[in-house]
Amino acid sequence: KIKKDIQTVHMLIQQEQAEQQREIEEDRASRLEIMIGSTRVRITPEEISCGNKSIRTKDVIGISWGISKHYTNGVRDSRSFSVSVVSSSSSLDIECTNHFWESDAEVMVRYKQVIDKVWRTAGVRVLTELISSISRGEKVQIGPFSLEKRGIWIKKTKLLFFSGEPELVPWSNITWYGSNGQFVVESRGQSKLSGSMDYKNEYNAHILESFLDFIKDSNNFARMQKGEL
Repeated sequence: KIKKDIQTVHMLIQQEQAEQQREIEEDRASRLEIMIGSTRVRITPEEISCGNKSIRTKDVIGISWGISKHYTNGVRDSRSFSVSVVSSSSSLDIECTNHFWESDAEVMVRYKQVIDKVWRTAGVRVLTELISSISRGEKVQIGPFSLEKRGIWIKKTKLLFFSGEPELVPWSNITWYGSNGQFVVESRGQSKLSGSMDYKNEYNAHILESFLDFIKDSNNFARMQKGEL
């Protein structure tokens, strides 16, 4: 019996050590500190900062990211690889481009690093809270869309691109995709019943896309409908 007790203690110690190591690795994976030109960007599980601005990760209610380029006579004269977060009282923009002559590949490496850390420290929580809110039967507004358990409210496009009253489209009847920097949601088979969000300039387009990808799984959808999430 003593031998079994010792083995049990050893097993519990190993499990605790493994859990501690996992927490250390997760914390390390959520941290980033880099210089973009003369601007310091620092991301931790507690705070996101860029230059002299900072937002606590627990206060973040929206995130966005995207790329834009402008050309004149076929020559690029500006570009932006930006990642943004917003709280109820402030916003913070991280421009990942350093200087004009830096290659897109170099900027892309930095851009992906920032996205990854912002997603880990804030995006996952924002997405999780959205899923829980819908599962509890609440209604949530993201851009032009209103979400609830039954489906998503989308405004019908009329003549000259004016929007009519929103209509409720069941989750099973929608389709979504990204196109030219826009996230598009539409009713299957009704092209006029559609809406879009700008990935770069509107908060939580990526969150909405991740939510729709999540409930696409039948098990996740069933649990949400039962209020289990």
